[in-house]
Amino acid sequence: MSFIHGELDALVDYDGCVVPSFTTARDAGLVAELASYCGDSRHATKFYLAHMVATDRQWTTFLARELKIYSGMRPPSAAPFCP
Repeated sequence: MSFIHGELDALVDYDGCVVPSFTTARDAGLVAELASYCGDSRHATKFYLAHMVATDRQWTTFLARELKIYSGMRPPSAAPFCP
């Protein structure tokens, strides 16, 4: 699972939904990665358009690494949460 989310998104709560979902997935033994955009309040299309290049790179890297398509992909973030 690859999560990409703005910390201040008013429609999907970061601390009440995104972080627990990510943690639950990891605790269940699933592959989960979270890219947090601290201080960002955009949602859906506005969020994607603002971070399109980074988001596409994140998802492509995640898939390539987990599907073992390419070697040498960067590891997932060790500290994905906003402080």
